[in-house]
Order: sequence, then structure tokens, then C-alpha cells
Amino acid sequence: MGLFRTTNKTTQPERSPEQHPAFRLGAWAATYLLRLEQRLANGLNQGQHRIGFRLRNAFLALLALFFLLYFIALLTQ
Repeated sequence: MGLFRTTNKTTQPERSPEQHPAFRLGAWAATYLLRLEQRLANGLNQGQHRIGFRLRNAFLALLALFFLLYFIALLTQ
């Protein structure tokens, strides 16, 4: 008749979400990506000042035109 036996199980104390390994991994990945993004942004800023704004604007316009034509080509198929 051990089917209905009740036992007092000791439960582990609740951990806060910040102590979970997945949370720590996510926090580490977020800080790494933030630092990478800041380094990339600083590099692009320095490069932008080196090449000049007129050339940058021409490049961005060509890039926008390429994407516009690409998506028009996708929609017309």
C-alpha cells in the first residue's frame, strides 16, 4: 500500500533568475555584442571622417538603389 504514502520532500530554495546559467550566458553575450557594436560604430565613424561625407552619401544612395531594385525584382517574379 505504498501508493498513497506521502513524503515530505525537501525543496531547494528558489534561485533568482539572475543566478541561472542561461541568464548569465545571455548577459555575457549581450555585453560582448554591445562592445562589438560600439567598436564597429567607432570604426565606421572614423572611416566616415576619412573618406568624406559626399562619398559616403553616394555609396549609401547606390546601396539603397541596389536594394530597391532587388526588392522590385523579387516582387515582379
